[in-house]
Amino acid sequence: MKRFIVSFGLAILFAACSGDNVCSVDKPEASDSSSSVAPVSSSKTVKSSSSNDVVKSSSSNDVVESSSSAEALPDTVLIDERDGQTYRIVKIGDQIWMAENLNYETESSFCYNDSTEYCETYGRLYTWAAAVGKSEKECGSSLCGLPRRNVQGVCPSGWHLPSHEEMDDFVYTVGTYPLVTAIIKSRTGWDDGSNGTDDYGFSALPAGYRNIVGGYAGKNSAYFWMAEEDRQETAYKMGLIDGDPTANWGTEKKRLAFSVRCLKDKEPNLKDWSWDVPKDVRLNPDVAYDSVKDSRDGRVYKTVKIGGQVWMAENLNYADSVATPGLKGGSWCIDNDTANCNVAGRLYYWEAAVQGVCLDGWHLPTKEEWSALIDTLGGAVSAGKRLKSITGWDKNGNGVDDFGFSALPAGKASSAPFYGLSFSDDGVGTLFWSSTEGDDVGAYGVSLWNYSDVADLDYFFKDLGSSVRCVKDSE
Repeated sequence: MKRFIVSFGLAILFAACSGDNVCSVDKPEASDSSSSVAPVSSSKTVKSSSSNDVVKSSSSNDVVESSSSAEALPDTVLIDERDGQTYRIVKIGDQIWMAENLNYETESSFCYNDSTEYCETYGRLYTWAAAVGKSEKECGSSLCGLPRRNVQGVCPSGWHLPSHEEMDDFVYTVGTYPLVTAIIKSRTGWDDGSNGTDDYGFSALPAGYRNIVGGYAGKNSAYFWMAEEDRQETAYKMGLIDGDPTANWGTEKKRLAFSVRCLKDKEPNLKDWSWDVPKDVRLNPDVAYDSVKDSRDGRVYKTVKIGGQVWMAENLNYADSVATPGLKGGSWCIDNDTANCNVAGRLYYWEAAVQGVCLDGWHLPTKEEWSALIDTLGGAVSAGKRLKSITGWDKNGNGVDDFGFSALPAGKASSAPFYGLSFSDDGVGTLFWSSTEGDDVGAYGVSLWNYSDVADLDYFFKDLGSSVRCVKDSE
C-alpha cells in the first residue's frame, strides 16, 4: 500500500458547501498523486462569507492512508453549520464517516477533566441521551423507543448516530471481527506503544470516558455510542481498550459519557431496504396484478394468482380494534411509525392474526396452504427466492419474484421483560403467520431471509409480531 504525505504549511482553503454540510475544498495540488490525503483543518477556525466559507489550516504532516476498501476524501470536509467547526471525513466501504470525534456542545456533554483543551483534540463526551438528542429525563433511565435507523441525535443535519447494524458493517469492512482495534486506532496519542496503524483513516483517539458520578477515567481507551438501547438504563457501544486487540462490543449505562462519531445519511437506494420507498415500487412490473378492496377501511390490495390459489401481493394493514376487539394491543407498525405500515403492513401477534383479520372472502392461510404454495414454486429450497421482491432486500438478498408475490423484508416485533417491545430484522427478513397452531406457545408460519433462497415453513412463538398475507376462499 503506497503512502503519500502532503504538507500545506499555513494554507488557506476555500470551501463551497452544499446543503448536506459536505464542502468541496480547493486545496493546493499534491506533489505526488491526487489520491494523497491530509487533514484539511486542524485549527477548526471558520469564517463565513456569503457563498463561501474560509477554512484556515495549520501546518500538518499527518497522513491518512487509503486501501482498496476505504477512500479518503481529500477534497471535502464537513462543516457543522451550528457552530462552524470542521471535521475530516473518510469513506470506508460504502459508508462516509467523520474521521474525528464530534465536538458540538450540548446539555449532558463534557470535556475530559473538564478541560476545553481536551475537547479541541478528542471531542466531547456525551451521555447516551445527549447522543440521541434527548434529555436525561426522557431517555436517561427509560426506554425511548427510537427508530433504529437514521437517528440524527446530536449529529449535524444530514448525518446520524450509527445503528448497531451500521457499526457491524463498519467493523466487518475494516477487518476480521473482532480483531480490528489496531486497524482503526490513530497512529499517535495512545500510551505504552499501543498506537494503531489507522489503515482506513478512522483515526480513533483515546478520549476516555466520564463515569456516572462525574469522574473521568479510561484515558487510554475509546468508546463510541450506537443509536440502539438495550434496556431502560443501558445502550450499545463499541470500545477500544488498551492491550485488547478486539473491538469491545456490548452495553453500558446510558449515564456514562462516551465519544460520538457521526455517519452520513444515505440517499434511498431502490436495491436495498428503505422505509422511504413506496410499496408499489417493490412490485414486479412484469406481472399483471388484480386488486381487492377491503370494505372495512377502504384499503386496496394488489392480488395475484399462483397455481390454484389467489394471494394478496401485499401485507395486510388492518388495525380496527373496535370492529375486531381481538386486535387490541396485538398489532403494530414497525418503530411505531404509521408511515411504515403503509409500506409493509402491520405486524401481528398470532392470537390477533387468527381473530378474523382478513377481509371478507379471504382468510389466514393454513400450514397446508403455505405448503401448497411452496410446492407450486418448486419446493422450499428455491421458493424463498421466487417469493421475495426483486428489490429491497439488503446485502444482495433480493429475489426474482417471478409470480408477483413480492414478499418484503418487513422485520418482526418481539417483547421481553425489562426490554419492552422491540423491532428488528427489517431489510433482512420477514415472517408470515399461518392459522395452524403448534401448541400453547407456538404456531406455524413461513420465514424468508436475505442470506437464503429457502422458504422455511416452521414453528414460531406466538408472541412474535409477524406479517399477514391473506389467501382467497375457495369457490
